Amino acid sequence: FYTIIYFSTKVVSSMNIVYIKKTMY
Repeated sequence: FYTIIYFSTKVVSSMNIVYIKKTMY
């Protein structure tokens, strides 16, 4: 259960980083 939460948060954080990079560029 905790591993799923960790994985989901990791994916969300990575997506946020990509989104921020896109907006900055």
